[in-house]
Amino acid sequence: MKSGLAVWYEKAYECWRKLAEEGNIHACEALGEMYREGLSVKQDYEKAADLFWKSWTAGGEAEGYDEGKVNYDKLIEEGKIPADYAPKEVTFEEK
Repeated sequence: MKSGLAVWYEKAYECWRKLAEEGNIHACEALGEMYREGLSVKQDYEKAADLFWKSWTAGGEAEGYDEGKVNYDKLIEEGKIPADYAPKEVTFEEK
């Protein structure tokens, strides 16, 4: 049986995925965190970077919301992605 937290992350993934597909920068950021930490999804630093970058470039910069850029840069600083990593278009799998 899954813990309550695991069930919560699965439901959160579905909600945030739908919002991220619509371009919601905060949902992109939240999904990036899930992929970076492996919360209810397979840990994937490149997918996290793509989501953080989308959060930044899809309006975060214009709104003064730089959390996506900060987290993207942190992945580089930690050696999780190369400094010359080229972000890709984000795609999602159904759970």
